[in-house]
Parts: sequence; C-alpha cells; structure tokens
Amino acid sequence: ATALAQEAEWMQNFNDAKAKAKAEGKDLLVDFTGSDWCIWCKRLDKEVFAEKDFQTEIVKHYVLVKLDFPRDEKLVTPEIKAQNEALQTEYGIEGFPTIFLMDAGGRPYAQTGYQEGGAAKYLPHVADLQKAKATRDENFTKAKDAKGLDRAKLLAAGIDGMTEDLALKHYKAEVDEILKLDEKNEAGLQAKFAAKLAMVELEKQFNELAQQGDWDGVDKYMADLLTKYKDSKPIVQKATFYRAVVLIESKQDFDGALKLIDEAMKVDADGEFGKRLVQIRANVERIKKQQEEEKGGEKKDGE
Repeated sequence: ATALAQEAEWMQNFNDAKAKAKAEGKDLLVDFTGSDWCIWCKRLDKEVFAEKDFQTEIVKHYVLVKLDFPRDEKLVTPEIKAQNEALQTEYGIEGFPTIFLMDAGGRPYAQTGYQEGGAAKYLPHVADLQKAKATRDENFTKAKDAKGLDRAKLLAAGIDGMTEDLALKHYKAEVDEILKLDEKNEAGLQAKFAAKLAMVELEKQFNELAQQGDWDGVDKYMADLLTKYKDSKPIVQKATFYRAVVLIESKQDFDGALKLIDEAMKVDADGEFGKRLVQIRANVERIKKQQEEEKGGEKKDGE
C-alpha cells in the first residue's frame, strides 16, 4: 500500500506540478534522483519518502516531483527524459539525490539531500528550510516600495537565508540590482556580493582552464584575483591554493606547492576550506614522498 500511495503522489511532469502547486497554494519538493542505481537515493526513498508519516504530512504543504535519471530507460518516457535533462542543466545539478524546495513558479529557495534519521528528522528539517522562503517573501515585498540603498538592503536580507550557491545561481537579477544600487559600497553590499560573484567565477574559470590543461592561464587568472580582491579572505585562500595546484600539475614542484598551501591555510585556518587544506596538505606530502621513493628506486636500477 505504501508503494502505491507513494507512486500516486510523486509527479513527473514539471509544468503540471507547478500548475497544481499554484492552484493549491503549495510549494514544490523536487527530487533529482537516480532511482535504480544511486545508493543514497534509494536510502532516501526507503527511509523517508516511503514512510507513511512523511507522506501524510508533506502533502499538506508541498506538491512532490520526482525527476528521475535511471539506468533503465523504460522507467521514464522520452518526453520526461528530455524534460529532466533540460532541468538538470537549468538547476545546475551535480550529484544525486539533490532535493530542492521551490515556490510554485519553480524558483528554489532551499536545497538539501539525504539526511539520516528517517521521516521523524526529515520533516522538521524541511520545515526549517522553508523559513528561507518566508524571509525572502517578507523582505522582497517590503522592497517593492523601497528605493536606493533601502531597497538594496531589503533585497539582500531576502536572499540572506539561502545558501550562497543558491542565491547566486537563482537570484542573479536581485544580486545584480543590489550591486547597482550600492555602487559606492555605502552599505557594504557591493563588496560582499562582488566578492561572492567573483568566487563563483573563480571556480568556473579554474575548471574550464584546468580541463584544457592551460596551467599558465590558471596562474595568471589567480594572480589577477589576488591583486584585485586582496581583502577578501575566501578568494585569497582559494586563489593561493589553485596556484599550488598549478605548480604540481605543470612542474611537479611539490615543495613550492606546499609553501603555497601553508600560505593559504594561514589566511583562514578555522574556516571550512582552511580545515580541508590540512587534509589536502597531507595528501600532497604523501604524493611527494612516493615520487621521491620511486626516483630513488630508478636511480638504483640505473646505476
């Protein structure tokens, strides 16, 4: 009975789901999943979505949408497959499961994935995430009648409850307007959002140039950023780290890279990326040692 109840409630057609949400005054809970191969998707289905408590409670506030990317192509029609692939690109989905909470227009305000603890924990988790929408709507509504810096501050407050990634991807129009309204950085918003946008661009440029193997390009780009955003800790830390990657990839210069990683760590040792750098540094040390041992072995063979 559970499977039937579950099947009856998840929609596959995104436009139909949006129309239903609008008609019923609800939001959308959208599950990007690989239903027949992704382990965490299967666990989420079994531990949370198939639970009776979840199903009876969640439909009070949400229309459920399953956007599936199965190995077995018979599980989705060609039309749905095409729709899902277009939505994967539009929403920038990089891994499964990705769960979005969206308004009836399809604009996301929160993102999550698998969480332990079954329906009992997932329902309050979703309720907590929904607060971001209340914050957004309250501030955006006030912003309608506001002008200048007041409007900029209200738009920024509306985005504040969301993750950075989400805000910059799906609220670009608002971010651009904030930058324009606070052109002289009188409210500190220009600096805050310009640095965030630069961070998104930094990752994009690094990935593109690294894929082409253009390490000189990466180095030049990071050097420019270090000059331009010398007061932004996240950018200085990430750009310094990527210059270390350049030394390893282009010259196998592990000593130089370790120096730069140390520099990057000092920028913000207690931040999330600062802590990750500790592990990254250990990995680089290990690879360096392996290389030295291999070279030592080759010397012996060649003597």
